[in-house]
Amino acid sequence: MAVPALVRVLNDEDDDLRYFATRALGNLAAEPGQAVPALVDRLADPNVEVRRIAARSLGQFHGHASGAVPALRRALNKDEESVKLTAAFALQEIYPAIMRDGATPSHTSSTTAPLP
Repeated sequence: MAVPALVRVLNDEDDDLRYFATRALGNLAAEPGQAVPALVDRLADPNVEVRRIAARSLGQFHGHASGAVPALRRALNKDEESVKLTAAFALQEIYPAIMRDGATPSHTSSTTAPLP
């Protein structure tokens, strides 16, 4: 499958390779147990565009990315504006109630938990 190969590319020195591998993982939204933790790591990438696309990609996993909620919330408070905005949209995709009424998700420990 493509996911293991893409996850390996996430640690490449080339910003463009990391960006496109991060984007591809979101587009596939497959194997969340392996992809989501790797994408969470990319939220700390030195390249702002990789961090932004990591947030977007996590949102594409919807409820299967519930384990990313703490990292996405941290991004809301300490990152570039483009990453903050994308992290907010990702949180809304993962748990729509977060953005609607400020509810706290009850299942944030598993990367494969469905929406409550």
